[in-house]
Amino acid sequence: IKKLNLSTYKLHAMGDYVNTIRHLGTIDSYSTQAGELEHRTSKRRYPRAAKNAHAASMPKIDRCETHMRAIHAQVDATSGKPCWCPHPLDATGDEHLPYTDPTLHHHMSSGRRHPMDIGAFLQEHEGDPALKACPSPLSDLFQDFYPRLKDHILARVLGNEYDGDETRFTAAERNTIFFADNRLYRHQVLRVNFTTYNLRRSQDSFNSSTDHCDLMVLAREDPTDPHYHPFWYARLLAIFHVNVIHQQPDGTLAPPRLMHFLWIRWFGRDLTYRSSAGAKRLHQLGFVSESDDTEPFGFLDPANVIRAIHTILAFAHGRTTELLGPSIARRDATQSDDWRYYYVNQFADRDLLMRFMGGGIGH
Repeated sequence: IKKLNLSTYKLHAMGDYVNTIRHLGTIDSYSTQAGELEHRTSKRRYPRAAKNAHAASMPKIDRCETHMRAIHAQVDATSGKPCWCPHPLDATGDEHLPYTDPTLHHHMSSGRRHPMDIGAFLQEHEGDPALKACPSPLSDLFQDFYPRLKDHILARVLGNEYDGDETRFTAAERNTIFFADNRLYRHQVLRVNFTTYNLRRSQDSFNSSTDHCDLMVLAREDPTDPHYHPFWYARLLAIFHVNVIHQQPDGTLAPPRLMHFLWIRWFGRDLTYRSSAGAKRLHQLGFVSESDDTEPFGFLDPANVIRAIHTILAFAHGRTTELLGPSIARRDATQSDDWRYYYVNQFADRDLLMRFMGGGIGH
């Protein structure tokens, strides 16, 4: 039997309860979460502190961070640049992925922490050239993002082989595809496993909110074409999954099926630029524009990704506003221009070099 203990602090503090409630309110009107989460700040700073004088180093790090925030705020205020806010395509917060099975081609989360209502997303970004979003289905501008997404999903549901061009379906065929709750779910990280030239398993990690977002896929071109190149290149804009419901030919609805897909912005190779091992020049890329024969944006099955690539900015060619207006397709949505050209760094690692030199896997 537990006996009454008058030596506890709670009993001695009872006289202060009334004044405390008057000043701070009842305990259900505030949370200790903010104070508890502040422990993460100290843990994040500790690796940067001097281990033999951490008590003095930690306050110095705090003062440095405070000064840096003040400097950034002052620069933003004088430049007219708005304060930082989360990008609409980012899945904010940590997204922990467990160990990736090396036998899998790719691995990404299937969580539902970051839902996105499709209709609200299109309406919010109405007129964005990357989406051509319009809330009215009677407008021609609407006939881009949403129908093309349905085309991509339906082609995969039907088992159509990817040939580089999205199959165009009729409106009746598109109406056989439904998205559960009309929602997409955003994710931060995509991991892709691949076999290197020396028969080892390696892995690339993609994050659409960082510079680790350029990828390569196998080109669907005629090998006899004089301009043939074995790879296509794209920039990852967002990582999604969706729960798809397909209406069968007999009218019944199939159970919801989880499908991952990538929203990408295509690069095009500059055919006027002589580049090869013989020319001793890196391949030169530029973003596809609306005036080109191919679509600037598209959707991609993660299973088609070969691996990541390293692109180098071609500073000598500068920037251009001719490719795309202000859009969420850029990491900085306040910018209205792009770098005109990039170089493909085929010397980023040995495996990438062998793929370009023709050695291949198991050479």
